[in-house]
Amino acid sequence: MFTAPEMRTRRAKRAAVSESARKWRADNSELRRALELRRNYGITIAQYDRMFLRQGGLCAVCGRPPKTKRLSVDHDHGPTKRVRGLACHTCNQYRIGKNTAATARLVLAYLESDFDGRAI
Repeated sequence: MFTAPEMRTRRAKRAAVSESARKWRADNSELRRALELRRNYGITIAQYDRMFLRQGGLCAVCGRPPKTKRLSVDHDHGPTKRVRGLACHTCNQYRIGKNTAATARLVLAYLESDFDGRAI
């Protein structure tokens, strides 16, 4: 185990590293964004910007502008990793989520059914 003075020193070092990392992230936000787009989706900032302009700055699903966050990159989680477009946070998380075309058809059939549980 560590003694009390050793623990204080370890906490101080950890806090200093955390502060340094926070500062680097703040100072290099565009670089981080470029690296994340390339690593996660295989696209550049220029490609993101072209998609954004192509969609008129609106979500590809609901057609609304983003509220607080920038539009998320919607992509296929399967083997193709295809980038489908840009979606607002709500559509990307809840409307598209992990759905596929097959599950979307099932949901649509469910929503369009005439079943009324009150009639049972």
